[in-house]
Amino acid sequence: MSGTSYKYCVKVHYKFKAAIEGTDVRNSLLYMGIGGLKETALVNLKNSGVIEDIYVKKFTGGEEDGSPVWTGKMLIPVVDENYCKMVSKVLADADKIYIYERDMFDLEIRIVRVPSEGTSRPVKYKDAGLDCGPGASTSGWIILVDGWWDVLNMGCAGYDNAVAFAGSDLASHIGKITDICGEKGRVLAFLGGGRPGERHEKALREHRIVDDDTCRRAPEEVENLSSEAIHEKIGSIADRFEGELGIAKPTDTEYWEKPLEEVWPDLSEAAEPPVKDGINPEAPAGQLVRGLEPYTHAASAPAPKAEPAGKAKPGRRPPLSHVAIAAGMTVLFLFGFAVYLGYDVPLIGMMYEPRFSGPVQDDAAPGGPAPDAVPSADTSEGGRLGPDDPPDLATVELTRIAQLSSINRMGTEAGVIALALVDGGAGPGVGMPAIEQLCPQGSEVYYETDGAESDGQMIAKVWCTEKISGIPLHSINEILLDEGLAGLYKPHCMETGFGTERWARDAGC
Repeated sequence: MSGTSYKYCVKVHYKFKAAIEGTDVRNSLLYMGIGGLKETALVNLKNSGVIEDIYVKKFTGGEEDGSPVWTGKMLIPVVDENYCKMVSKVLADADKIYIYERDMFDLEIRIVRVPSEGTSRPVKYKDAGLDCGPGASTSGWIILVDGWWDVLNMGCAGYDNAVAFAGSDLASHIGKITDICGEKGRVLAFLGGGRPGERHEKALREHRIVDDDTCRRAPEEVENLSSEAIHEKIGSIADRFEGELGIAKPTDTEYWEKPLEEVWPDLSEAAEPPVKDGINPEAPAGQLVRGLEPYTHAASAPAPKAEPAGKAKPGRRPPLSHVAIAAGMTVLFLFGFAVYLGYDVPLIGMMYEPRFSGPVQDDAAPGGPAPDAVPSADTSEGGRLGPDDPPDLATVELTRIAQLSSINRMGTEAGVIALALVDGGAGPGVGMPAIEQLCPQGSEVYYETDGAESDGQMIAKVWCTEKISGIPLHSINEILLDEGLAGLYKPHCMETGFGTERWARDAGC
């Protein structure tokens, strides 16, 4: 199994007494830490490779005691026991998630000890494009399951050889499944309960992929089973298959899944991560986190599904209407007329000091500062921390950069993004080092679009999350314009809603 091996998983079932999206839960938790220590925030543990990611799945809304509730689950793979305790404390101490106080939500936290080599996120099976565990392509046998979350949960139980047939698309994937099974010495189907499981079993039997001996049914969805329940259902046949194929048993066979309060009854003391080479053992947790060598991963995390460009969700700024444009022109006219008459009209919030000083320091990659040409965020009190600067986690989306094509264009898993107000006419040579340093290819970024498009591309503001510690305060759009690394594309001033924001006015809108 390649990449980082995560020996623990934190499973969380959450319940909110108010409407909430899974992305809001994830983004809010990412910026929580122990005792306000920024370096213990989960986003920094993620960037350091201590945790793999926070995977969130929202369930449909329901009712409890006659009142609506919104439920879901999270799964967080963690490197070792010490960091697992740290992550658990962050979750257990959470007194507010998103905009909701502690009395508005409940968290049921369970700790999973992963046997064998540990777990990691699902990857793709060779050229078939099906989700699978990281060991499935090389294993002599495989476990067929329904979906991506089934694969992830099987990994937490120590089975890294699961392959998802994507239940709703099983008919279209049956040829791929047949070919994959033909490569293996043994095949086991592990299916959930209910009518979907019955349909999947029938289809697999019809194509002679499984039979009575090689099909197991669970009482509920596989993704919801505990590690003990998984081993109880398939442990004996897994041992038999591996014995028949001559596969050596792993030396580490310890597995369990228990409630947090049973594993660590007292989390009053902040958990300290293990000491790394050259790190002071008396240093606070944040110093130890900063001293970590970054882990490498076998695959990239799946990006949350992005809404199509132009589709506004509640809370997102709608496109400027003609009425809004006319109102804006009226305000500008009155402002100009007042200045013409000699009145002193201060613009509140437009007087501040430059916020960038020196190079970016990448906490997750030791070895010295980044090139001097790249600006860094100064979050001191003297820096500019205006209301337009930080991303509003209620209105932004998360995606991953697939390609940096030019100074004002980036291909992402959500589609091509045109950086709002940034002119690409100056060529890629000036501002590209800043983009490549702050938003490297493959990194996660937040983006906000007000629905405006350019040649089918989303016009958006983008915040780079990987290279800035904590919540990024300034968008890459603003950095490029403020530092003179790119020119202003003035048509966007009127075509998008971003032209009225302070950083845009500073740039010349």
